[in-house]
Amino acid sequence: MDKAEGSAGRVWWAFAQLLVLGLWRTLPTAGVLEVEMAGTTQRVFQNDNATIFCKVSGSPHVDIRIMGITWFRKSLASEREMKLFEFFGNHQEAFRSGAVVLPRRLMKGDASLQLPRVQLWEAGEYRCEVVITPQKALGRVWLEVVVGPQT
Repeated sequence: MDKAEGSAGRVWWAFAQLLVLGLWRTLPTAGVLEVEMAGTTQRVFQNDNATIFCKVSGSPHVDIRIMGITWFRKSLASEREMKLFEFFGNHQEAFRSGAVVLPRRLMKGDASLQLPRVQLWEAGEYRCEVVITPQKALGRVWLEVVVGPQT
């Protein structure tokens, strides 16, 4: 092989690499499911209603027929995790009285958990588990429950 053929081969190889890289960068990729939480800690006064934020990143509209949400709480006193709420398709169940994730907000990617009249013993780590078939994402936040000012 002479110098001209070797040089042409290297140019062709460089062109082929650029072409492959260019096509690879333009191919659609499946998005990774992620959830956004409102920081690492949320604070609520005892006996107030709490909304513990959990939102599906980049989802203006979600098909809730293929979605599942489960909320858990791990107390400060124990490592045991308790299920608080679950939603799968047409099934909703609250394991903590009054716990709810609103379906109309869920359709917009908002899986925030609403808890009425939060008590001191409910402080701890809250975990939001979102499944949009076939992907799964988790978010965690600490909930601090504080006694409000006395009047």
